[in-house]
Amino acid sequence: MERDARAFMVRYGQVVFPLVTIERRIGGEYVYVYCPRAPQIALPEEDQGPFMEALARQLKSHLPDETVFVRFDTVWDNPYDTSSHYTETGFWLGPPRHEVREIRMNYFTREKNLRKSPDDLLPPDTVEIALHQDQDDLFMDMRQNTRNSIRRSLKKGVTVQDAPLKYLADWYRLYHDTALRKGFKAEKLEYFQNLFQSADSFQEKTGDSRIVPSFRLLIATKGKEILAGMILGLYGNMGYYLFAGSSPNWRDHMPNYLLQWEAIKMARSACCHRYDLFGIPPNNDPVHPQNGLYTFKKGFGGKVVHNRGCWDYPVDEQGYMMVRNIKAAM
Repeated sequence: MERDARAFMVRYGQVVFPLVTIERRIGGEYVYVYCPRAPQIALPEEDQGPFMEALARQLKSHLPDETVFVRFDTVWDNPYDTSSHYTETGFWLGPPRHEVREIRMNYFTREKNLRKSPDDLLPPDTVEIALHQDQDDLFMDMRQNTRNSIRRSLKKGVTVQDAPLKYLADWYRLYHDTALRKGFKAEKLEYFQNLFQSADSFQEKTGDSRIVPSFRLLIATKGKEILAGMILGLYGNMGYYLFAGSSPNWRDHMPNYLLQWEAIKMARSACCHRYDLFGIPPNNDPVHPQNGLYTFKKGFGGKVVHNRGCWDYPVDEQGYMMVRNIKAAM
């Protein structure tokens, strides 16, 4: 359960970047501090472990007394995304076991105590689109089928709007039905209400949009009918495709393609450098149950990215091992 969120600005030399921390409770008595998509700073591989270690030590004075570890959900490229880790047919073999990854991450650290998290909270494999190009160039970088689907949606009379929150419940019904249809766990409506309200409240308190994520509800409509919708996240110089839902009755109108194109343009207008389509299977494996998701997202152009995933810095070693045992039993 999430308890509290805080925002910081971190300075490292001449670089300043935002850091959001979220307190979460496990098993009723253990707390860990989660840092989503952090640290947002480009570093050579040999500096990444020492930097996370130093940042966690700096955060210690700001942590609740019962904190057992800090979890960084990193955005750094996976060092095992090299030619030697691909098959002849182009399938990525993935990283080695956790123990090997920990040795590599801790090689230049002082404490040798960074741990690879048992699970990655955010998807480490994704498609990212660089937004520095002109809009026409972004469009032409897409697959022809994707461009045609966007044009077809427009010809069918579909429009996309940045909708006010009064439409959240209508979008949620589509999202919930999509979750049932696709077999994934749906968040409750209250989760999304809190998501928007917390971001607005946080921004009012800080007055600094650089360190507070913002969210947009985009809906694709035809007349008064809502065909599909998604939540766009904007944070720092990144745009994120987060949650979506659509009606199967309007599939031939291709609303999801138009939604993504409008979200890409909106992120670019918000001065984002990249747009993250937020999660794909690690390979374009035709037998993977989510291969259709890979094909859909890769169709918008961009680059397949494999990140290093979540890493933990234990504050209380005994408590950390208890938490890992609790999670393993769940």
